[in-house]
Amino acid sequence: MSQLNTNIIKGVQDNDDVVIKTNNTTRVTFASGGDTLVTALSAPSVSAINTIKAWAKIQGTSTPALDDSFNVASITDTATGRFGVNFIIDMPDVEYCVVVSNGDDSVDTNRNIWSSVANQAAGSFEINCYNGSNTDPDNVYCIVVDK
Repeated sequence: MSQLNTNIIKGVQDNDDVVIKTNNTTRVTFASGGDTLVTALSAPSVSAINTIKAWAKIQGTSTPALDDSFNVASITDTATGRFGVNFIIDMPDVEYCVVVSNGDDSVDTNRNIWSSVANQAAGSFEINCYNGSNTDPDNVYCIVVDK
């Protein structure tokens, strides 16, 4: 293993970007105009241990939609109050932890909705939302943590 000790790293010319590569693949690029990171990984990085591997904010209404996410390819509406979550990069096994919460924009205080997780697979899992019967909450939030 080599070690580089320096105070400054710069491109060959003053206006060149600084590129860091491993195995001839660009991993990080810093723009020449400042300290802006130019190149991010093309796919989500889920390799760090004990970190969030995926998260999603889902509109859980009658036509569910994925509001925003990390490492979530898509969601499916499997039934009223049931949502399938599909990963971009699969988990190594089914021993990951999913935390689910939901929110209801209405002021109806009788809408206490419980959420649970079912059918965990390496590439997906299902969220069930229940209030006496399966129900679609306004919003569903989930995070996935793995070793």
